[in-house]
Amino acid sequence: MFTSPAMVDAKFGPAMAALNPRQRSFVDYLVSIGGGKGDQTEAYVKAGYEVKSREVAQAASSRLMKDDRIIAAIREECERRLTTEGLTLAVRGMLTVLRDPSHKDFAKLATHVASIAGISPVSKSQVEHRHVVDLGDQFRADCAALGIDPEELLHGRMQNVTPEKVAPLQIEHAETMTIEEVLRSAGIEP
Repeated sequence: MFTSPAMVDAKFGPAMAALNPRQRSFVDYLVSIGGGKGDQTEAYVKAGYEVKSREVAQAASSRLMKDDRIIAAIREECERRLTTEGLTLAVRGMLTVLRDPSHKDFAKLATHVASIAGISPVSKSQVEHRHVVDLGDQFRADCAALGIDPEELLHGRMQNVTPEKVAPLQIEHAETMTIEEVLRSAGIEP
């Protein structure tokens, strides 16, 4: 009868404890090797069941795999092994990556581990940006000649301003802009 190292001195959960020794051995072997279709037959044989032929073993193992007690024991044993052996292997793998800063997943894993530890590698900054435009004397004079308040024009509050009416106006800035460009920058489509 098969017994894996994981089962030596193992404390059985209720589902495994409810099985007879051969059924426990069947579950143990199946969980140990992965549990594919051909593995079920092999687990049946390794568990110590009498086998007259391969076909009989396949049919009998198939019946065992439909037994609710066997299904519950497989689930229970998988969970037990994942929380013991699985976590140990996961931690070993993580440490291997964290010990190698050139590893492709180093930064991602380091950030994740830091967040688990309550350390946030992200900092937030807030920047306020204001754009101040010196309208210039020429622009003010042009607006006055057309009967337009330059402040209202720049802030898009004038309903009767048309591109034709203000096309000749320009703002002296880092570069020369047409009034259409000024309007667009203020969110007004000329």
